[in-house]
Amino acid sequence: LFTNLSMSRSTETGLWNASFIALVNGTYILQMFAIDTVGNSDTSQNVTRAVQYEQTWNRTPERFVPVGILKADNGTLGNLVLNNSGDFPLNFSVSSDYQNTSFNVTFPQQLSAGEVRSIQVNVTAPGTAQVIPIVLTISASPDAIPAMITTNATIVVTNTQPFLAATVTTAPSSVLRGENNIEIVTQVQNVGTASAQNITLLTTIPSDWVITSGDPTTVTGELNINEVLTNTLVVSVPVTAALGPQQITANATGVNSSGADLTNLSLTLGERKIVTVTEPETELGGSRGGGGSQEGGGGGNAPNSGGSSGPPPLEKTLAGKELLETRARVELTRGEQQTFPLAITNVFADTVLYDMTVEIGGYLKQYVSINPPMVTDIKYGETKYVYVTLAAPAYKDRSLFDLLFIIKGRALAKQQYTDADGRQVTVNTVKDITERRTVTLVIHEFAKGVALSMLKSAEQVYAEFVEQNIPAKRIGELLATLNAAYANQDYGTVKQLSEAMADLRSVAFAARDALAETDKRREII
Repeated sequence: LFTNLSMSRSTETGLWNASFIALVNGTYILQMFAIDTVGNSDTSQNVTRAVQYEQTWNRTPERFVPVGILKADNGTLGNLVLNNSGDFPLNFSVSSDYQNTSFNVTFPQQLSAGEVRSIQVNVTAPGTAQVIPIVLTISASPDAIPAMITTNATIVVTNTQPFLAATVTTAPSSVLRGENNIEIVTQVQNVGTASAQNITLLTTIPSDWVITSGDPTTVTGELNINEVLTNTLVVSVPVTAALGPQQITANATGVNSSGADLTNLSLTLGERKIVTVTEPETELGGSRGGGGSQEGGGGGNAPNSGGSSGPPPLEKTLAGKELLETRARVELTRGEQQTFPLAITNVFADTVLYDMTVEIGGYLKQYVSINPPMVTDIKYGETKYVYVTLAAPAYKDRSLFDLLFIIKGRALAKQQYTDADGRQVTVNTVKDITERRTVTLVIHEFAKGVALSMLKSAEQVYAEFVEQNIPAKRIGELLATLNAAYANQDYGTVKQLSEAMADLRSVAFAARDALAETDKRREII
């Protein structure tokens, strides 16, 4: 049953207002009823709000700006800030998938309710030039929401070369259709060990957004070590803009002192930021009619009446949509990560979905991040998004995983059925929901572009054999096998075969040169 609260009307605004304080945990259903002195009345639709003591927390940043470190030297990624935004003390632990990571505190660290603490993250670079992605896993207990979040970082160790790291430093996580004056800031920093020339920083926004100030491309002639080039845009989102997850990206190009393209040398790194476009929230209201139906109480399960079968099970009524929609296949290169959306759509008429969570099985938990951990208040036909970040360990060989996505939640349903006395009854019921999807995850040893470069080199080796009239049967067989491996995305085998062909070339050409030298000596004699 509903508890009635009288509303008061403001003489200044003409609006009616009422407030209440939720004293216990629970799911509260709000409904507005209006009646005038001559009997005209109307009732709004129900709005569900979950109220509970919080054991929530967060961390910043989501991703550290890439850091350049000299070989075998010590460096600092930055400060990881933990914020216990809940109502109870929480214990925090932080771990890293990079062995040479250290912190200025020991774990676990206990934070009282509302406390914020900064932790310095330090690393020691390896003794060879390379780019190392790092995943920091932050966990909280007891019963924290979420139980775990990750923060990503990258350390860059170069050998007297520049390295351009482009990042999206300022951008909202969500915007509304029709929203204006949205600031987007990107930057590129040279985190290498030499100067870069002819730098271009390119900022990309959704094609249906409008730039009202700034230019998406900015250039500079030179970036010395640790220097930064920044670009600022102001944009607006039209009322007709595409809904759902959209991308903002930052990428940079440049050359080294020899004029070689840094992107071709794998000495650039970009970033993608996901921004969700939503409709402006509608106010409580909308007619449901002035009466005539028999309804259950405001919340909870309605009792079965007489010998009736009770309310029917939920049935999908929204055509062309599924409760859970996402990619069927995700491809990663080892040492990298990727973020992609899961769309959760309410496909059940006359329901509101709440407390919807996603679990992922079939992969190591420390390489999975789900944000936000829960979505709620999804009305019929509405879609909300959860973003999944999958990381691939730097040591991982080519692997194939079948990931099981399990979505769980509840549906507050308004349903009609006929009771034992033949009466048409309308009740509000709460039903549990579980849905499963399988997603294939492929981890490659190398990026496709690197494998393609190896394939081109192998084709050049074969062409040299033919041109020099060196027997090419064996080298041709290797090239055919390499092409098949590339087509099957077996990039580890592509590397092995490419190296084998290069070794065979060295042996064959050395033998050719030795024979030529022998023939020359015979002619002299």
